[in-house]
Amino acid sequence: MVDGRPILDRGDFVWTHFPSSEHPTEPSGQRHIALCLRSASHANGSYVLLAVYTTTKKPADRPKAHGEIDIPDERAREYGQTSGFRINVKRIAALPLTVDYFPDLEKPDHGKRGNSEHLASACEKLLFAIIRETPELVDFVGPEVSKTTIAKSF
Repeated sequence: MVDGRPILDRGDFVWTHFPSSEHPTEPSGQRHIALCLRSASHANGSYVLLAVYTTTKKPADRPKAHGEIDIPDERAREYGQTSGFRINVKRIAALPLTVDYFPDLEKPDHGKRGNSEHLASACEKLLFAIIRETPELVDFVGPEVSKTTIAKSF
């Protein structure tokens, strides 16, 4: 914790073991960068992070779908990334702040790969609009206790 806040928080791009749709409550075996939208504290004093999925697929690979945000190369470098990427706000996870889900948590940089609170705010706004209009499009993964904890923060 830093000043009462978790070491990873809103706007951080971070390495995760983002759960797959096939195993939605378990950390995946693959490292994946996600963008943290917000944090919440659990009753036991631990933290849960709400994170959205990013992909390095280039925008030309396929048309952008509703709920996706394209980040071009130039902008990606401003956010601490090496190349352009796409954020899919419909793929969202509530993850406990543990090394199971954040594999570099105990390293000096904690797995951070950049930051943009502005982008986190834009993603959260788009996510809430999708939830209001078409909640069935949202793939919400993570342990049930983490989902409950993050839901209470809204």
